[in-house]
Amino acid sequence: MEICKIIKKNEKFIMFILLLILTLQNALSSYYLSPTADELKHLTRGYVYLKTGDQRFSNVHPLLINTLNAISLLFIKGINLPLEHDSWKNNKVIEFAPKFFFHSGNDLEKMFSLARIPTFILSVILGFVVYLWAKKLYGVVSGLFALFLYVLSPNIVAYSGLVTNDLGSALFIFLSIYTIWLFYKNPSIKNLLVGGFVFGLALMSKYYALHFIPAIIILLLIAYYKSAKKIVFYRFGKNAKIYKLFNMLLMIVLFFFISWLTLNIGYKFDGTFKSLEYSVMHDPGVDKDMYSRIIEKSASFAPIMSKETSLKLVKYMTSNVPIMLPYRYAKGIFYSTDATLERSSKQFYFFENVYQKPPRYYYLVMFLFKEQVPILIFLILTMLLYRKIKKNYIDDCFLLIPALTFLIFFSINPVANGFRHMLPVLPLLYVFSSKLTNAKVKNQTLLNYSLIILMIWYII
Repeated sequence: MEICKIIKKNEKFIMFILLLILTLQNALSSYYLSPTADELKHLTRGYVYLKTGDQRFSNVHPLLINTLNAISLLFIKGINLPLEHDSWKNNKVIEFAPKFFFHSGNDLEKMFSLARIPTFILSVILGFVVYLWAKKLYGVVSGLFALFLYVLSPNIVAYSGLVTNDLGSALFIFLSIYTIWLFYKNPSIKNLLVGGFVFGLALMSKYYALHFIPAIIILLLIAYYKSAKKIVFYRFGKNAKIYKLFNMLLMIVLFFFISWLTLNIGYKFDGTFKSLEYSVMHDPGVDKDMYSRIIEKSASFAPIMSKETSLKLVKYMTSNVPIMLPYRYAKGIFYSTDATLERSSKQFYFFENVYQKPPRYYYLVMFLFKEQVPILIFLILTMLLYRKIKKNYIDDCFLLIPALTFLIFFSINPVANGFRHMLPVLPLLYVFSSKLTNAKVKNQTLLNYSLIILMIWYII
């Protein structure tokens, strides 16, 4: 207990030291780390968009995080873009990026030293929010413990020093869930609008933010029905059930409307309210054959009608029904879908067996192998001692439901993706594990020493 008092007394200093450790790790790793193949493409997308306004390379990823990374390059004079190269005309970022960085007279080392700084900043912000949320949920010691787990996580540190959109998307997804929790604690129009805006930024960061929509809806419903203070947008009639249902639906609609508006403003409403086929036919950079192929594959997913009827329906909708998303964003979803379908047709090796698609337990096994053993033990202890800790079931739902939803989605995914796609789940689990510091057991001394030993192991 004396240790807890010392920690609370020096809370801000400890928090500062932990965030400083994270920053130093990022800076040192960035100094010695050569650019990865993915970084070349990500930074090229962002810089090309900033300098030309052209989004031709944003076929697989949204541009928000790439653009943030590229802003720092504006301070470097004399950067040459090889726009005369054939890869520019053919929309081949995989060929344009090496030409841009290695064969155009640009200072590669200086460019990446500056471009990685925004990712450092995003990582520090995420670490601070992890600390803040855990502190509000479980207390000061838990907040610092969650930050400790975050700062020394090899997976977090690895992506905090790269020019990719993985860390940035994890930040905005985590912030989205946090702001919905704030709405649950204090239901107000302001908190709801902020949550919708932040989720819009998450959608602009990476396409897999779309997979969090079911979890977002569930959390909004929990916030509406379980909050001590009910939010009322509009009251009418004497039937309480009807106007409560109306207000609940209005809450969800308003949240996603703000997200949709944020997304469209980010893309300048380019192609919104126009048919998909119209935008495709007026885009000289689109692969028309690929577009036709995806349309045909999409028709095969309709289980209640024949493929021929389904294909006619899909073609009619893409030709005549205006899309509510920016064209470039919708196009990116199509390209990602095509890449997923193509990769799902390839076999891969896993545990001495060749699979056509990953087994259901693939991502769970990957998590167990990729996460540090002390983290797994912290999680197990938290679940085993759950009844010994101050019960806060609703608060815990905001941490566990998004994590479980994401894990379920990946378990049914036909493609074996890398661990970086699970990055948004890690901060949620670190916050959840931090409640372990509040466990009250008979042999408290043994638990405290066990936690200290695990923390030392985690550091090593």
